[in-house]
Amino acid sequence: MTAIEPRRPAVGLVRVSTDTQALGSDSPRVQEDRIRQWAQWADYEIVQVYGQHDEGASGYIPVMDRDDARAAIEHAIRVKGPLVCYSLSRLGRNAVDLLATGKHLLDNGSNLIGISDGLNLAVLMESAIGKFMFGVQALAAQLFRDEIAEKTQNALQSRRENGCRAGRVPYGYRVDPDRPEKRIKNKVEETYYPHLIENPAEQEVLSIIRSLRACGPAQIVESLARSGMTNRNGKPWDPSSIRRMIAKMDR
Repeated sequence: MTAIEPRRPAVGLVRVSTDTQALGSDSPRVQEDRIRQWAQWADYEIVQVYGQHDEGASGYIPVMDRDDARAAIEHAIRVKGPLVCYSLSRLGRNAVDLLATGKHLLDNGSNLIGISDGLNLAVLMESAIGKFMFGVQALAAQLFRDEIAEKTQNALQSRRENGCRAGRVPYGYRVDPDRPEKRIKNKVEETYYPHLIENPAEQEVLSIIRSLRACGPAQIVESLARSGMTNRNGKPWDPSSIRRMIAKMDR
C-alpha cells in the first residue's frame, strides 16, 4: 500500500476593520472558509487561522504591530509554509508595509498567498514584471483605504461646519443627555446632542492604562482582566488595543 504523504502546512490570516464587515460577506468566518477551500484545492493543510484578536483593527496599522498578524507571520515562518489571506488588503493597506512584510516572509522561507488577488508572491518575485505587479497590488490596497479616509474626513468637516458633533465619541467620554440643542436639517427641526461629558468607568480604565504604561500592554491587559474591566464592546482588552490607546495619549 502506498503511503499517503501529509499535506504541506499553511497558516491563515483574516481581518475586518468595521462592524459591518464583521457581519457581511467579508466576515472572518467567510474569509476563513475561503482560505480552507483554497487549501483543500492546493493540497495544503491550514494548521491555524489567526485574526480574531485583531478584529476592528485598521489595515493601516503596521502588520507587526497587530498581535494576531505578527503571530501568523511567525507561525508561517516556523513551519516554512505560506501565509494565506483572502486578499492582500486583509493583510494590510499600507503599501510600504506590505512590501516589507512580503520580503520578510520570502527571506525566511515562507510565502504570501492572496486568494482573490491571484497572488503567489514567490512566483511573482521571480520576474521584474511580477515584482512590478506586486507593487501595483500593494498600492491598490492602500489607495482604497486612502479614498475612504478622504471621504470620511470631508464628511466630518461638513458636519463640524454645520454645528454637529463629528465622528465617534472619544473613549473616556459619553454624550451629555441633559444639554440637547436644536438644529434645522432638511427644513425640519430636530434635536441633537453635540456636548460630551466624562464617562467615569472609561476614565477609570484610562487611569489604569496611564499608571501601568511603563509595564507594557500585556501587563495592562492582565490588570484590567483581574479588575473585570472590558472594552466599550464588552470584550476583554487585548495588547493591540492598549498600544493604540497609549499612542493616542502621546499625541
